[in-house]
Amino acid sequence: MKKSSFTLIELLVVIAIIAILASMLLPALNKARGMGYLANCTNNQKQIGTAMVMYVGDSADFFPWYQYDIDASTRWRWNTILCKKYQVSGMSFWCSARPDWELSNVSIAGLWKTAQTKGLPAVTNYFWQFSSYGYNAFYIGKDWVRPAGEADSTAKLGRMSKPSSTVLTAESASNERNAAGKENAGGYTIYATYYAPGAGPVVRPVHDNRCVVAWADGHVNTVKASTTAVEAGSQSLYTAAGFGKGTDVTNSWTRNGKRRWYDGTNP
Repeated sequence: MKKSSFTLIELLVVIAIIAILASMLLPALNKARGMGYLANCTNNQKQIGTAMVMYVGDSADFFPWYQYDIDASTRWRWNTILCKKYQVSGMSFWCSARPDWELSNVSIAGLWKTAQTKGLPAVTNYFWQFSSYGYNAFYIGKDWVRPAGEADSTAKLGRMSKPSSTVLTAESASNERNAAGKENAGGYTIYATYYAPGAGPVVRPVHDNRCVVAWADGHVNTVKASTTAVEAGSQSLYTAAGFGKGTDVTNSWTRNGKRRWYDGTNP
């Protein structure tokens, strides 16, 4: 009996069919992977939001300071508190959609993976300041823009008029995102107005044009930027279609959703 075998043309046809099928499946696979990243990021911020609510319950209704120094060399940040005292996994502060990068030649994702076993954080450059999620430091973790003579404090949940629409934490981009190797770095704080790279940390749409946000009442959802271009997307989130700015008449940053700034026009 004569053996059958593929001709070169038949082999090329098979390869072409496989290539066509792969090109049809690849977008679906990428979309599924993206949805997985989004789900993981949403779960991370739910863990953070739950721990924040527990902290508030233990602290006379006040949110944690965004950072405070124990001594000249030791600084606790809000994420240190949640990780060390409320047992939030270090990986809950790391968005898996972000490319890994190195801090002092060590994987930043690896540092977060072992965060609960680390010693107390140093005041100077350390991985705690590069979490994927930033805290609303201007108005909740501190009151940076209080009028002269007014005592500083963190926000008190019971005094907030709109906690369900006030940003607590959100995906972030570091102040140092203009530095080589730190282009994908997150920042542990987010500012209430847009700052250019090197000038201040900002909110960041990491999942295409979506930014995952935990609100002061503990719920989590996404806010859409106007573009998938990351820096332009960050800027668009500081418009009325996103969070607005702390200087806007209405916004998603201040404790009562109204303008609050140094110039005395505070409500």
